[in-house]
Amino acid sequence: MEIDFKNTARVLLENYLNIKLVSKLIKISEFKKKFDFVSIDESVIGDAKFFGNDSIKNNNTEVMSKIAESVWLLEKTKAENKFLIFGGREEIPNNWLKKFINVTNIKFYYLNEDKIKELNKTKNKIDEIYSMSVWDENDLKNVNEVRESLNKWNPEKF
Repeated sequence: MEIDFKNTARVLLENYLNIKLVSKLIKISEFKKKFDFVSIDESVIGDAKFFGNDSIKNNNTEVMSKIAESVWLLEKTKAENKFLIFGGREEIPNNWLKKFINVTNIKFYYLNEDKIKELNKTKNKIDEIYSMSVWDENDLKNVNEVRESLNKWNPEKF
């Protein structure tokens, strides 16, 4: 089921995003992670998660942790556009978003049969703050550079 889901998701995402997507190993710091969907220039990176009815047996914390790990790994990539696409039980990514929508810019999609639905269309708080500000594009670029630098900071090196 999961392989069929990934293949269907790839075809529909390629059409939806109008780009070719392949599975590829991406270097993140000192290790490599294989992502399900990577554009040729690596500006778009995504992963697939399928939570079937057997996910009910899983501890809710365990399922939420799997999503958090995927979000964290995507955030560590250099891609401009990052996403997760879900299949199976739609309430699982929706429950995660209810708790954590304001802590990530990762796009969440849901695949239902042959349709892609964006689950987190609303702007998160940081986007709302940016849109209300009087800062120009250069100011926002500087803020994003600082945020990226902080994401790379590793206290263990000191």
